[in-house]
Amino acid sequence: MASLGRLVAGFSHEINTPIGIALTASSSIVESSQYIDRMLMQEEVDEDDLVSTLETMRDAAKLVWSNLDRAADLVGSFKRTSVDQSFDNVSEYCLNDAIKDVLTSMQIKIKNTPIKVTFQSPEKINLHGNPGDIFQVISNLFENSVLHGFDAGRLEGEISIGIEKKGKNIRIHYADTGKGISSEEVGRIFEPFYTTLRARGGTGLGMYICHNIVKSRLNGTIHCTSAVGEGTDFIITFPEMKEEVWEAERS
Repeated sequence: MASLGRLVAGFSHEINTPIGIALTASSSIVESSQYIDRMLMQEEVDEDDLVSTLETMRDAAKLVWSNLDRAADLVGSFKRTSVDQSFDNVSEYCLNDAIKDVLTSMQIKIKNTPIKVTFQSPEKINLHGNPGDIFQVISNLFENSVLHGFDAGRLEGEISIGIEKKGKNIRIHYADTGKGISSEEVGRIFEPFYTTLRARGGTGLGMYICHNIVKSRLNGTIHCTSAVGEGTDFIITFPEMKEEVWEAERS
């Protein structure tokens, strides 16, 4: 629920931009059309003035279309990620699309920061299960990177995600080029309530939640390697479950 709350807040902030631009552009179209009406009521119409006004309307219409299209993409992404939080929402889903939806939702976290994000997959991977599990894991890793690895977005760097099938297993490689963490912290990173930023509101539950989801709901493993100044890597491995296997595991 806390993760969903952050998603809603980020979504509402993010969607205001394209909607605001679309409103401004549509207002420009209305003003231009009224100007053309007044122009046509005159005995003579300046052709250059008319052409210029029509060009302004076309440019504004393009802005309206592109920004409403962006807003529609955001709404679609929000619907997929928010609905997928339900434990009972079991379905066939595309892992590639699920991760892309998370990254779309997380863009607000790195807006106006020097952090870059890359995603790679050699093939399209379809799974059966709850895509909300993937959302929870990747979003928590992402927020952890921004907050800890890149000092709340003040440091430059890159977050990279790669996925692949290895036999009957799925492998997700999540990495950042942030500050890294000490060997002592690596050993405690999945402990509940362990955080180095408690004074700044850290709960120490993000990595604990990731570990629990991967272990108990994906029947997999998550392993972290890191060193101070060398970034942080997470390897997540879990079996590719078919529908009947998924149901049997949870019955």
